[in-house]
Amino acid sequence: MNKKRGASRFSRKSRGFQAGLVFVCLIVFFWVIQLLAPHLSGNDSYFHIKYAWLIWQEGAIWDFPWLQGTLFKTTWVDHQFLYHLLLIPFTWFDDLYLSALGAGIFWAALALFTVYIVIRRLDTPDSAWFRYAWIWALVLAASSNTMLYRLGQTRIQAVSLIFMMVAIILMEKGKNRFLLPLGFFYAWLYHGSVILIPLTLLYSLSGLVVEKKWDWKPVAWAISGLGLGFIINPYFPQDIVFLYKHVIQFAGGESSVPLSAEWLNYPSWTLFQTTQGAWLVLFLGILTLAFSDRPISKRTLFWFLANSMMLILFFKARRFVEYWPPLAVVFFASAVFDHRDQWVSRFSKLTSDNRQGLTSRAYKAVLAGILTALFLSAGVRAYKTVQEIKEDAPPDRFTAASSWLKSHTSRQTIVFNEQWDNFPDLFFNNHHNLWVTGLNLNFTYLLDPRLYRLYKNITYGNVADTARYLKREFGAQYALTLKEQGGLVRLATDPDNGLQLVWEDKTSAIYKLEPSDRQVQMKAELYPYRIVKAEEPVTCQTLEPGRSYNNRPSPAGLLECKTAGGFAEIFWQIEIPREGTWKMEGQFPRTPNAATAQVFLNGKQQGPPLDLYGKGKQVGPLQDLGMRHLPAGPLDLAIRYNLPSGGGENIFGLDRLKFSRADHP
Repeated sequence: MNKKRGASRFSRKSRGFQAGLVFVCLIVFFWVIQLLAPHLSGNDSYFHIKYAWLIWQEGAIWDFPWLQGTLFKTTWVDHQFLYHLLLIPFTWFDDLYLSALGAGIFWAALALFTVYIVIRRLDTPDSAWFRYAWIWALVLAASSNTMLYRLGQTRIQAVSLIFMMVAIILMEKGKNRFLLPLGFFYAWLYHGSVILIPLTLLYSLSGLVVEKKWDWKPVAWAISGLGLGFIINPYFPQDIVFLYKHVIQFAGGESSVPLSAEWLNYPSWTLFQTTQGAWLVLFLGILTLAFSDRPISKRTLFWFLANSMMLILFFKARRFVEYWPPLAVVFFASAVFDHRDQWVSRFSKLTSDNRQGLTSRAYKAVLAGILTALFLSAGVRAYKTVQEIKEDAPPDRFTAASSWLKSHTSRQTIVFNEQWDNFPDLFFNNHHNLWVTGLNLNFTYLLDPRLYRLYKNITYGNVADTARYLKREFGAQYALTLKEQGGLVRLATDPDNGLQLVWEDKTSAIYKLEPSDRQVQMKAELYPYRIVKAEEPVTCQTLEPGRSYNNRPSPAGLLECKTAGGFAEIFWQIEIPREGTWKMEGQFPRTPNAATAQVFLNGKQQGPPLDLYGKGKQVGPLQDLGMRHLPAGPLDLAIRYNLPSGGGENIFGLDRLKFSRADHP
């Protein structure tokens, strides 16, 4: 009796000691990875730690002016509000780099520790195998290097994984009501918290399949908690709009904007290479079930379904790599624990030949082999994680440029950053200035598709009169670019584009925007327009380079319009920088029908109608529209298209107009 009590007390102490040791080892594991890496994992880490620091310094942020070329210019939604609050204690370090480092290590270790706790709960504390539960933490560390890479970032995924695991523990313990507060805070943590709904549905479905009983409570409490979290929210109702646009519209459907890397899927071989350990345990878990004589348990069925759901999502987008491997490991662990006695019995028969001690030695040999393989695999995964981090660009490449801008520009001067994905690094180094694009190009498209096309054309080096566009559309005074990636570098070679180099180093350059007073170029697809007159309804679209125009690839973007009527008039307004004599030129897409265009400036017709007919041609040459004396300031420009009527659909449009000063010295 006393012996049993002592064993029980020792068991409780050893359980606590083992859990603490596992957590410390995970901290050390991620710390070593970051110690060997030259900088933080992922550039978004710099944004989140700086944002949390600003909350601590200035209070809650209800407006985010640092992204002038995105929808956040008018409506800011911090969809990771609670996460940023959780980061605040880490910002108390004097060095924000160390703050981000510490936060990434802590939350990554806690995430895998929570998964280890979930696995440990699969077994009973009085089991002889319980003392070996720490091995599962090693299995997790060995499952995927890309998972380690992404969990180690100062980003939401590690904390989100913790919330998932806690939700599953609550369901397994039958404490479904606690899903309401968990769902509430999960909604404050992350808009991706909606993943809780399919997880609870799969848990209830598992009960229906195995126990023939549908338990609606987990789903109901989870939905209630999430609903309250999104409604009783500091950013309500815009958080609901953002949830729809960013999750449902962007991730669930087709997007007009090329997806960022993490929303793309991996090539099939890379899909395997980055998660070899997870694929192995998934395969072993399925084999365990396949060769078992017992029916599958509700618990194992749930982990199989949850694992399958995450695997499908992983096939769609690589960003789910931080979620799928842990679920694959838990599924394997659940299958092993369910059928452990059966497999132990089979192993004993294979290893025992009636010689005493052989079975015990075989167990030890197998265990030693497994542990050796796991330690080696975890080491290899850590090494590959370090290599992944090394591929990320160092944030200090913008330190000198940021210092120059802070010294030579007034506070909140807008700077056009040509590479949108460099915004986290720029924001980390410099919140003195306002920037244009960042976090995701989809946010620029949602503000105005035309601004998105302007941004893309500039990065391709295709926008003449560049400085005027940047000042007029984004309000920018300066532009910053990486030399090796920038279309601005090519555009700056033409002085009429208005890009005056004021600072540079080996990697980056800063240009002051000084629009030319001797040349103005209007690309039709980049200027706002409106239909002012038309015989029949007119529909217009802007074509991307390479898109079809008149059943042929368009070599450049242009404005393409269609109507069944005989005429249509389109209006623009442009800015003439200086009074003088200007030469006008225009470039129009050719049409297979007899069509003409008449140009009007401030209501006055300019020259004779232009012939647009051109069989088989795509975009016509730059046509001379004559000389005109033009005043400085806004200029109303209208083009009237005269089209054949009664012959079906007419296609017409405009590529660009060019104004060049004829009296320039």
